[in-house]
Amino acid sequence: MGKNIGKQVLTETSDLRLSRVISAPPDRVFDLWTQPEELKKWWGPENVRCISAEVDLRVGGAYRIGNEMPDGTVVWIYGLFKRIERPGQLQLSWSAEPG
Repeated sequence: MGKNIGKQVLTETSDLRLSRVISAPPDRVFDLWTQPEELKKWWGPENVRCISAEVDLRVGGAYRIGNEMPDGTVVWIYGLFKRIERPGQLQLSWSAEPG
């Protein structure tokens, strides 16, 4: 069952696979995605500031990241870790609010 948002219906589950080649050791990249202090240094597009990063790095553990937009609005991204295989795989759920 989906969630109605205006004229759109968001499904409860969707898959997104992201793949990039990064010139850094796998352990370093894993840390950049999973360590709160590292996330706060790089997270978000240009002109967006990461104001908070919380990570409970275990399967079933939660994460929550606060993004402050240029207009001062804060968007929270959050989810649960589904699979953790250091250093090569990190599977997680993803939600954002507001909408």
